Amino acid sequence: AIDKDNAPLVKKIYEKFLDPEESQNSVAKYAAAIGLKSANGRPLSRSALVYSVLRNKFYIGINTWNDKEYPGAQETFIDNKLFNAVQDKLTRKTAPKYRRHNPDLKDIFFCKNCGGRITWEIQKGHWYGHCNFTYNNCPPVPWARQDLVEEQLMPYLEGIICPDPEIGKWIIEELKGDLNKGYNDNTEAIRHMSAQQDNLKRQLSVLYDDRLSGRITTGEYDDKRKEIESKIADVGERIANIDTEQNENLRKGIEIFEKSQIAHSQYPKMSTNEKKSLLVDIFSNRYINGKLIEVKYSPEAQYIAEKVQLHKNANIYFRTTKSQRNNRDKLQDLLLVEQYRSIWH
Repeated sequence: AIDKDNAPLVKKIYEKFLDPEESQNSVAKYAAAIGLKSANGRPLSRSALVYSVLRNKFYIGINTWNDKEYPGAQETFIDNKLFNAVQDKLTRKTAPKYRRHNPDLKDIFFCKNCGGRITWEIQKGHWYGHCNFTYNNCPPVPWARQDLVEEQLMPYLEGIICPDPEIGKWIIEELKGDLNKGYNDNTEAIRHMSAQQDNLKRQLSVLYDDRLSGRITTGEYDDKRKEIESKIADVGERIANIDTEQNENLRKGIEIFEKSQIAHSQYPKMSTNEKKSLLVDIFSNRYINGKLIEVKYSPEAQYIAEKVQLHKNANIYFRTTKSQRNNRDKLQDLLLVEQYRSIWH
């Protein structure tokens, strides 16, 4: 069964390692920072992280025994594409090159006119973004200063904050409850089908004993053996095809909602990589047109923004006076909470 506490941390490690700026050493430090530890409770060394986590084929459903690999029945939480991408980076001969200057918004914004990546240059202590119009035939426009670009982002980040922190906590608890149920349902399905496989394998063993004792002929043994092996393969295929996409989408949704609730207040304190991860999750389109930005929420963030507005509208509707927000009786308060939950459900 998937470890519900550590599995999300392991996945974060995989995704973090694929960042071009990250190395084995830096990701080992990141693993310690987020609380991923060894079985004895100690931080993972670089080599332990590589061989017990980043190269661990168990996460993609492969078991190793006596240096041989076998298909496993466990539920997986690392997809093959992500695993293979990590293996490719681990086997590269050249280490990642680190830049002395790494602007926060590098590779995040694009030119509104031509769609090319915005180039960032430091001038008089400030980062400025602009399009390389010389190469893209874009008209020359004023350069955008990074801090002023980020200032324009703030209203968008504020627009996805749940107005009631308690309702925000309730939302996360509900979503995590659904996620745990999904994990449990998949685990139970795998456990049931694995028991079917074990039963079929016992039938094969009994069948072999019958053949050795002469209770059945060679022809009868071969026919029955093929039938049972076909059933074993069929169960194995059903285990491999258990749909984990819904759980993965839900996990990603929880992550984005949690980010959305701290984005506005924590953005100035975030590292470069944290800012990039946040902006990619919250905005699907990120353009700069001169000094101005044009952004569009991602589908998840857009949904959150719509619910925030409905939440605010409900609050206005239930308010009895403009001067005293809490001028409601307990029944109205309970009705309002139920209204909030209904909106977000």
